Amino acid sequence: MVDRDVLQDILHTLAEYVDELKSYRDLTSEKVIGDRQVQSAVRYAFQTAIQCVLDAGLHVLVDAGLASPRDNKEILQQLGEKGILPAIFAKKIEGMAGFRNILVHRYFKVDSEIVDRHLRLSLGDFEEVLRLLREYLDRSGGS
Repeated sequence: MVDRDVLQDILHTLAEYVDELKSYRDLTSEKVIGDRQVQSAVRYAFQTAIQCVLDAGLHVLVDAGLASPRDNKEILQQLGEKGILPAIFAKKIEGMAGFRNILVHRYFKVDSEIVDRHLRLSLGDFEEVLRLLREYLDRSGGS
């Protein structure tokens, strides 16, 4: 059974980082791309937000006895396969796992323009994950 408190904490943290990312969206692309401090902050906020999505997904899958994913991408795939996220949406966001890996392990190769593009275009995906996982939490009851 899903531990309600743990999942709520993860989702609360995700919401905080999504709000932080939204505040950076108010900056110009030139500022996000060209200012090293801003770029670092945006990258960290993305990394943490994605990790929250992955942690929440893993928590749901494992605690509910639904699956035991082998890697981060599989977490998102299985959330779609198990109907926790709509399958089409899960397929759409499975690239989050790869983006997180680039931010963490290939930080020296991150294209600042791609980070800015994600900032402008991808925050709705995080908001949708939040909405869907909160709905799942409400349906599941949890411990």
